[in-house]
Amino acid sequence: RSENLTVQTHPSFANGLLVNTVIRNTAPFKQAFPILIFSFNSAENNIIALREFTPAEYLDPGLRSIQAMPANTPVQISLAIMDPGAEAVNYTLAFRWP
Repeated sequence: RSENLTVQTHPSFANGLLVNTVIRNTAPFKQAFPILIFSFNSAENNIIALREFTPAEYLDPGLRSIQAMPANTPVQISLAIMDPGAEAVNYTLAFRWP
């Protein structure tokens, strides 16, 4: 699951956004880090932008050597992405198995 998902204007990159969240494996056992699917939708719920991030793209370099996501351990994620524009009024984060 994800916790504390925030999207804000990137402090350094023009037309950029900074996405921050904490992901947590709520299973009682280790499992693979998921693919993160981040999407922006219009007011009519049409997809404006969608991107999938692999663990190699979203994990901090110090965590990339970990083979499995520990049980009930928070993992901080920070992603710099392009702003999809004014039509994108909603965002969603989903997970999928690698």
